[in-house]
Amino acid sequence: MEEHGPVLHTRLRVAVLTGILCLPLILACLGTATVPRGRNLSGEKVLAPLAFRQYAVNLHEVAPTATLTAPFAFWNRGNSTLTIDKLEPSCGCLSPRLLGNRTEYGPGSQGLFEVQVETAREPAGPQTYSIRVHYTVDQKPFEELVTFRCEIPERNVTVTPPELYFYQLSNAPLAGQVRVEDHRGKQLNVVEAVSRSPYLNLSVGEREQLPEGNSATPIRVEVRQDLPAGSNHTLIVIKTDDPDFPLIRVPVFLQGKPASVRLSSGVAPAAPEKEMKSAQRPSEGSTPPKTGKSR
Repeated sequence: MEEHGPVLHTRLRVAVLTGILCLPLILACLGTATVPRGRNLSGEKVLAPLAFRQYAVNLHEVAPTATLTAPFAFWNRGNSTLTIDKLEPSCGCLSPRLLGNRTEYGPGSQGLFEVQVETAREPAGPQTYSIRVHYTVDQKPFEELVTFRCEIPERNVTVTPPELYFYQLSNAPLAGQVRVEDHRGKQLNVVEAVSRSPYLNLSVGEREQLPEGNSATPIRVEVRQDLPAGSNHTLIVIKTDDPDFPLIRVPVFLQGKPASVRLSSGVAPAAPEKEMKSAQRPSEGSTPPKTGKSR
């Protein structure tokens, strides 16, 4: 009997400690009448009519070629015809285009558009680009965003500047220059520089020798005086004799003089030339206006 006393005492102490440890759990169970139910989830999700096989394309490190192309395949998974209204690139260095120039796609039909990048105008290293696709279904506008990444190697052939901007604020002619530089020591030759715009005149200069066997070719760009009002976008296509860089495209943005603004009376203000002439002929008894040099 004396041996059973310590054993019973030990068991009783363990039972008491176990009950104390389980007490919070017991009280929690007693305080909760029912198990809370989650929200009912709808089994149907409305999907966008336009679907892409890949929304993000990673080309990783690309070869040192002139033009980089990223394809995007899509299809219409809706029940109505969709119309591609616009392919909006993230920067002017991208040239997206629909294959076949097709814009309408019926239910279940497939399509493809490509995005081209001129690597000679892009800095070396990892790059990320995006294209926002604007489309319409049953007169309702939609849009989707697709991206592609790549790593451009060290540039061997460069174009400086990568884009040209001209703002014509007077009748004075405008001119600029782009330079095609070959850092490979291969002596790239610029055969021709052309543009579809009738307001640009292009002339290829003599090739210049640079240190370490490199070369550069300047191309002069002149803008005609009769540039129409408003903004115009065009391209300069530079043709070379190099198989890796046969064509190099340079975007050109043209801004013509604003048209004359009509007053509320319907009379247009005098042209700047007429105002200058009238200012130079003061009337009798008047003090000639003071003129200053513009900065």
